[in-house]
Amino acid sequence: VMGYLTGACLADPKSCFGSCPTFYLDERQDRPVAEGFSGSVARSLEATDVDYLGEARATGRSFAITMRNEALETHAVRSVRLLVAARPDGGSGVAAGDGRMYAASEPTAPERCDARDGDCAALVAQRDGGAWFSRADSTDLGASDSIDLVFPAVSGPAALVVTARQSLASTYVFYQSLAYAGSRAGEMLAAVEREGTSAFGGAWTLMRRLGSVEVLLRSADGTWLPVGAFGEPGPIAADRQAVPLGSVAAGPVHLRLRFARGAWRFDELGLVALGSLVHPIALDPARVERDGVADTLALARLRDPSRYLVTDRGDAYRIVFDLPTDGANLEFFLESTGYYYEWMRPEWLREENPAMLALIAVNPAAALRAMAPGYARLEPRFEELFWASRFGGR
Repeated sequence: VMGYLTGACLADPKSCFGSCPTFYLDERQDRPVAEGFSGSVARSLEATDVDYLGEARATGRSFAITMRNEALETHAVRSVRLLVAARPDGGSGVAAGDGRMYAASEPTAPERCDARDGDCAALVAQRDGGAWFSRADSTDLGASDSIDLVFPAVSGPAALVVTARQSLASTYVFYQSLAYAGSRAGEMLAAVEREGTSAFGGAWTLMRRLGSVEVLLRSADGTWLPVGAFGEPGPIAADRQAVPLGSVAAGPVHLRLRFARGAWRFDELGLVALGSLVHPIALDPARVERDGVADTLALARLRDPSRYLVTDRGDAYRIVFDLPTDGANLEFFLESTGYYYEWMRPEWLREENPAMLALIAVNPAAALRAMAPGYARLEPRFEELFWASRFGGR
């Protein structure tokens, strides 16, 4: 069965596993707990990504995480650091999209969650791996969807905490765009290297449409006011971020999430009271192991910001950090910096289509409509194919 699924992935690379480094805890090797810099598909797009490690629990003064390259990609990892902060009494630490971190209360589940297909409150009440999601529109991948939430009143500054990951719609659109480029894909990526996203602005417009969740707060007069957005890229591991709302008015808190239909899987949506800013301690790796043996070269590269640790398909590194105090009292966030390259694949040449490539450039909305039927055919089995096509050992 696994051979069949991997073969299907290779026959249609749009269903192949990727992108970016994946990170695993020692006690959970079946599912990644974080993915690094998912949107950094060229050196000019190198970025730093911070992921909440909500499942991480440590005792003693040591913490380990394994970084893998499980896709048909080359990763250039500049750094991997562990951010640690004392866990607030009766609450947790939360990171906002701008990088700031806060002490926060435990999330309060919504009293109501109204989606297009009915009540979604039970599915988003807590971070448990279950998620609310909808199918994409079969005629328009950019079609809008929304969720309305009602929370009990909260005093003082508040935030919506979102734990979510993207569906595979954005993965499909990115790979389909490469397929339309065909023999010109290398030329396009070279242009992105030189000029950044402006070299092919239409493609990034597509990704932004699928990769952002707008958060709106209902005012006392019933007007919906935008207050922020959630936009963690990548379909592999859910991340948890806070969207600050400011001080909300007395009474129930009404929020609306707007996003592209079928583009997101929401695990938890909760309201928290925000406390003071938190300034975590950033820890560099103390040891790096490969195949159970200390790798001093990899350690040196991860500790030197002027160098990269370059990994290929199947590479895995266990990264160990020395903690400043007992890990039982700490919150953990993972900071990774780097970029990656997709491997060009002969199968993409079959779908080379200059007309569609031009449409993406000049009319991204029309391109999303044109791609919708193809994604609709693949969507029912996309997750199965995607997860089954991970590459393990070298």
